[in-house]
Amino acid sequence: MKRSSPPRVGRPPRRRPANPGASRGRAERSTPPPLALPDQPIAIDDLSHDGRGFGRSDGKACFVRGALPGEQVVWRREASQRNFDEGVATELLSRSPQRREPGCSAYPRCGGCSLRHLEPAAALAYKQAALQRDIERAGMAVEEWLAPLQGDSDGYRRRARLAVQRTRDGRIELGFRNAASKRIEPISHCPVLLPALAALLPALPQLLGRDCPIGVDEVELTATDSALLVALTGAAGQQLNESGAAKLAAAAIHAGCAEPLQIWWRDAGQRDFRQISAGPEPQLAITDQLRLSCRPGQFLQVNDAVNRAMVAQVVALADGGELAVDLFAGVGNFALPLADRYRRVVAVEGLEQLVESGRRNAASNAIDNVEFVTADLNQPLPVRVIDAPRRDAIDLLVIDPPRSGAAAAMGWIAKSGARQVIYISCHPATLLRDAAALLAAGYVWRRAAALDMFPQTAHLEALALFERRR
Repeated sequence: MKRSSPPRVGRPPRRRPANPGASRGRAERSTPPPLALPDQPIAIDDLSHDGRGFGRSDGKACFVRGALPGEQVVWRREASQRNFDEGVATELLSRSPQRREPGCSAYPRCGGCSLRHLEPAAALAYKQAALQRDIERAGMAVEEWLAPLQGDSDGYRRRARLAVQRTRDGRIELGFRNAASKRIEPISHCPVLLPALAALLPALPQLLGRDCPIGVDEVELTATDSALLVALTGAAGQQLNESGAAKLAAAAIHAGCAEPLQIWWRDAGQRDFRQISAGPEPQLAITDQLRLSCRPGQFLQVNDAVNRAMVAQVVALADGGELAVDLFAGVGNFALPLADRYRRVVAVEGLEQLVESGRRNAASNAIDNVEFVTADLNQPLPVRVIDAPRRDAIDLLVIDPPRSGAAAAMGWIAKSGARQVIYISCHPATLLRDAAALLAAGYVWRRAAALDMFPQTAHLEALALFERRR
C-alpha cells in the first residue's frame, strides 16, 4: 500500500513508529494533529476486522471502538497516525437497530469479547461479508458459499486461560487482559463460558489463596465430558513439592462442584502439565461415536458445537477413496473421523506429544487405518513425507494450520497432486496467501463456509474446499 493511499476499509494499517523520519536521520515531514481535540461527531459506515466502527473525518479514516455501522456518534481520538485515527465512541447520536445491551458488567473493559453490543446474527453477517470482500479483492472467486457453521452465542467456551494477580491487600483476582492495556480485568462471572466453568470462577480465588502453597501466574479451565480441569501454572522461581500437591489434590475433593474436578500443575517454564488429583484420563466427544483424550495445554477447539459441525462438514465434503493426509493433525480431530471414508489416513503433526496422544486416541477408538507421523510443518517438508513403500495417490489433503498458515508446507502441498484439499483457516490473511499458491498449482476454489468459532468477538474462521482441475 502506498503511504498516500487511504487505508482499506475493514483492516487498519500497521502502525508506524512515532517518528520514523528521525530513525533515518531526517526531520519528520508532518506532525500528527494533537490528541487534545474536543469530542467530535462522526458517521460510521462499516465494521473493521477487529470489530471497531469505521468512518471518515475530513476525509481521514477513523476507527472507533464501540460504534456500529449506520450510527452517528460523538468520539474521542486516542491515537493519530498519518493515514488514520483511532478512538472511542463517547455518545450515541443515532442508534443502530442492530445494537443490543451487552449483558455483561465487565464489557467492554474485559478483553475476552469485542462485539457484545452487536446482535450475534448481524455480527456474523458483517464478519462473513468482510471475508468475502477480502477474497474478491485478492482476485479470487469461490464457486459456492455454504451456510455458516455456528452455535450458541453465549455459554459456548469449554476452555479459557485466565491471568492471576494479587492485590495490595492480599486478595487473589483472576481475569482476562484488559482490551486497551495489559492490566487484568477481574471477573467473577463470564457469559461465554460453559455454565459449569463459569460456576468455578467465584471459588478460584479461595483455591489459589488458601489451598495453593505457592504463587500461580495463570489458570487454564477446561470442561471435558468426564471432569472439569483446573490447570495451574506456577509463578517463576517456585516449585510445587509433594506436600503442596497433596494439599491441592485434597482441595479438589472438597471443592463442592457438581461435576468431578481435577487439578493439574506445571512449574514455570515447563511445557507439560501433570495431573495431581485423582481421576480418569479426560475425554471429549467429537462425533457421536468418537472420543478424544484431552489434556491441559494441548490444542483444543474451544467451541464444541461448531467443532462438531466442522468435522461433519469436512467428512461430508470428502469424496472418499484410498488415501487421506491430515496436516497439523493434532490428536486426530479430523484424521479419526475420516478413517471410515478412506482405506488409509496419514496424520502429520509437529509435536511428538500430540502424535503419541493421537496414536492412543486411534487405539482407544479401535481405529487401525490411521497412521500418525511426526514432521516439522514450519519447515519445508521432505519430498516423501509419507513413507515411500506405501505411497499412494492422495485423494484428500486436510490442512488445519495455526494463524501463521501453512507457508512452509505449500510447496509440498502444491506438488502432492491431491484431488481434494480442505483448508481450515483461523486467519483470513494467511488463508488468502496459501489459497493463491493452490490456485497457481491448478486448483479451483469450489466451496467455502464461515465458522463462527468465537461468537461475541470479531474473530472468524473459515473452511475452504479446493479441487484439482481435471
